[in-house]
Amino acid sequence: MKRRKALKVTVGAVVLSALLFANMPTGNAWKPSVCTPDRDAVVVALTGIIIPTTDTPGVKQTGVNRYIDLLRHDGPASGQERFAAGLRWLDDYAAKKKGRPFASLTAAEQAAIVAELAAEGTPDLEKDHQFFRMAKSMTSRIYYSTAIGYKKLNKGGRVPKTFDCEHCGHA
Repeated sequence: MKRRKALKVTVGAVVLSALLFANMPTGNAWKPSVCTPDRDAVVVALTGIIIPTTDTPGVKQTGVNRYIDLLRHDGPASGQERFAAGLRWLDDYAAKKKGRPFASLTAAEQAAIVAELAAEGTPDLEKDHQFFRMAKSMTSRIYYSTAIGYKKLNKGGRVPKTFDCEHCGHA
C-alpha cells in the first residue's frame, strides 16, 4: 500500500470514528436499537473473544457492540437479518452444546464454541463459519476505527514497511 493511500484510509477511519463517537450516547443512557438486551450480551461476549482485553483495551472498552447495533440499524435489511439469524443460531448452538445461552457460558466455554466456528472444514457448520467471519470482520473494522484501536494498531509508533514511500529521497 502506498503511503498516500494509507494516509487517506487512516484519516477516513479517524473521521468515521469521531463521527460515530459524537453521535453515540455514553454510560447507562445507551440502549440497543436493534438488539434485545440478551442479544446485545451475545454481541459483547462474541466480540470480546475476537478482540479481548490484554495489556491494551479490547472491544468492551471501545463500545464495539454499540457501533454494531448502529450499523445494523442503519444498514440494509438483508444484513440485519443475516446478523440476527447468526446471533440466534449461536445462542441455540450454545444451548444445545452446553445447556445455556452463549452469553451465560463461562469464558472457556464461549472460547471453545468460537474456536469451533473459526475452524474450517466442518461441513455442518459452514453457514455458521460465514456468520463468524462476518462478525469477526465487522468487529475488527469497527475496533480499529476507534481511537483506542488505532493506537493499538500503531502500538509503539511503529509504521509497517509497506507504508514507506518507495520514491528515492523521500522520508
